[in-house]
Amino acid sequence: MPFFIQLTIQLLIDESESNNALISKEMVDKILVKAANHRNNAYFASYYGRLAKTLPPDECETAKVILAEIAEIESLSRSHIQQENAQIVLETLEYDGYIHEQDGQFRFNSPILRMWWKKNA
Repeated sequence: MPFFIQLTIQLLIDESESNNALISKEMVDKILVKAANHRNNAYFASYYGRLAKTLPPDECETAKVILAEIAEIESLSRSHIQQENAQIVLETLEYDGYIHEQDGQFRFNSPILRMWWKKNA
């Protein structure tokens, strides 16, 4: 997701230059949390709001439940998703770039979006 990459890189550059420090794993971890913070709520909130615009009400609620579970535990297997309309919702979430399936587990495409979702949605 180009926006998330651009945001992360810019924040890393700013942090590195302002502290005259080399980029480290600890700095990257700090920046990921910073990127998911309040300053960027307007952009991330569009992901939340888009659900209601693109999905019928029952599928929107299912999507919010699924995304909240994935945000909380980082991944979720298909067998743990019990909602009647889950298949179509999962396909929509994958197609729209929220999540992907890997080794039978659904995960957010972006760790920054996952952190924002966990904190704000």
